[in-house]
Amino acid sequence: MKNRSYLSKLFRIGNILLALALAVRGIPRTWQPGVPAVTIQSGWAIYADEIRRLDALDPKLRIFQSGVLAAALVTTALDPRVFAFWELVNQERWTRHRDGRIDPPGWLLQQILRHSGNRDLALRPEYQHYLFQVSLAAAMAWLSALDAGQPLWLTGEPARVKIDELLEQVRTRKGLRRAPDGFRPPKDLLGRLPALTPTVIEHPMDLDLAMDMARAVRDLEPFGFEVGALDDARDVLDAMEIPSELGAPAVLTAALVSLARDPDRVGMWSDIFAGCWSHDPHEGSDTAGLITRAIQVANRREGGLPGQAQLFARAMMAIKTHDRLKRPGIVPRHKNIPKAQGDWVKPIIVAWSKITMTDIPVIHSCQVQPVIKGTADSLARQRCQNRKARRSRDETGARGERSFAQYHACRGLPRRGCLIDRTRDQCGWDYELDTEGEPLWVFEVKVVTGGIDCIIGERQWELAEELGTNYWLVLVEERPDADDEIRFIRNPYQWLQPERETRLVPHTTLKVKGRDLKKVATDDVESLLQQSEALSVDDFEASDD
Repeated sequence: MKNRSYLSKLFRIGNILLALALAVRGIPRTWQPGVPAVTIQSGWAIYADEIRRLDALDPKLRIFQSGVLAAALVTTALDPRVFAFWELVNQERWTRHRDGRIDPPGWLLQQILRHSGNRDLALRPEYQHYLFQVSLAAAMAWLSALDAGQPLWLTGEPARVKIDELLEQVRTRKGLRRAPDGFRPPKDLLGRLPALTPTVIEHPMDLDLAMDMARAVRDLEPFGFEVGALDDARDVLDAMEIPSELGAPAVLTAALVSLARDPDRVGMWSDIFAGCWSHDPHEGSDTAGLITRAIQVANRREGGLPGQAQLFARAMMAIKTHDRLKRPGIVPRHKNIPKAQGDWVKPIIVAWSKITMTDIPVIHSCQVQPVIKGTADSLARQRCQNRKARRSRDETGARGERSFAQYHACRGLPRRGCLIDRTRDQCGWDYELDTEGEPLWVFEVKVVTGGIDCIIGERQWELAEELGTNYWLVLVEERPDADDEIRFIRNPYQWLQPERETRLVPHTTLKVKGRDLKKVATDDVESLLQQSEALSVDDFEASDD
């Protein structure tokens, strides 16, 4: 492995351990307690030929996630013809008809890219196992159509395959009488594998907010309309059945503005909300398809107000292009939206920044529940199934993290042990302290200066609730002429009452007032340890009563 040069970034630096575990056992490593784990060396030895062939594709990281890569390894080992299928998926070449039919590559891409921006969900082995199942189903359906000599069009989900049988075929085809780590999962987990369904991005939809946003852009030259026409447009929109995943504020605003400018566009928006659009890899998408795909991309990102402004601009530019190319009897089709819409974004942001938003809609992502849920200690010890680093951190936060690391190295507080840096692993904490025979403590470092409020991410707050006394909040106050002051809050979920703040797009944080931090945070570690012990005793006595 070390002497081989691979072309793609996925196989040169990517973390494919979960993919290899799925391709060898059919289930993630974390579902196999007490069983020897699949290693990169053993998995690579089995699928070396398939890895070398897939490497020639230069697989895209956002598409070939662990579950998808595992399915590609298994199906390529079963039938080399499926390589053409994975080539279509990697190039994002697929076809969809207005009647809802779609080919297997397109159906699989919809499942893969539906949540490509939700890292918390992507890190869950349960979700990667779901991608493994659907990727196998799509690839095997494509092979079946190839054997039948006719194209396959899907109107629903393809038939699921039996993973154990496919892995048995791989073992037989490769002549592995006894694989290094075995192809079969432990018997005690059989029948407990989850049959997950794809989650969707839900939005409560707020037409009142969309009306305010439409009025704000009325004075901009490309979006002008008559004042009274906006109320009529709202009545038309009220009568439509709008799916929640298509109801982002920018989409509703684009619908209102376009209908106020031209009521005849009601048919186009009905097609968008009903899912009646088409895409062809050679001809491109129709206008409804362009807008729908722009919405799908925007739902996967957290772009804040600029992201919503860009989505609105893209939708309006697609409509403008439709008007320019429209010919009698011809449905205009184009592969992309012109880049000129970028000049509209800044004025839109300025106009929308003046809106007072009292009840901002929230975009929620459904969560996949884990199959095996351990104790707080075992939960904290699970390694993140994540490729290395892509988080950008500001220099202030990085200085605070280094300051805490130096503090622990010098003083050994709050407990001596090996301080492991997890600042780039997106775990929900920055450091973890591992000592033999002791519970694993995790530390989230926040830089606070002069009583400024502290912002805690929603994922971090959820982990603080789950881990309890194993979760420490470290407050670093920088001092120009002296050493930084380090203070601790153990079990912040119990002692802090933050305010929840949700922005226009899916990003929720919790703000802790600076005065509350001063009341709770302390540099006396011994008092924190005694306090936690006293609480645990009181809880035990209360439960006994």
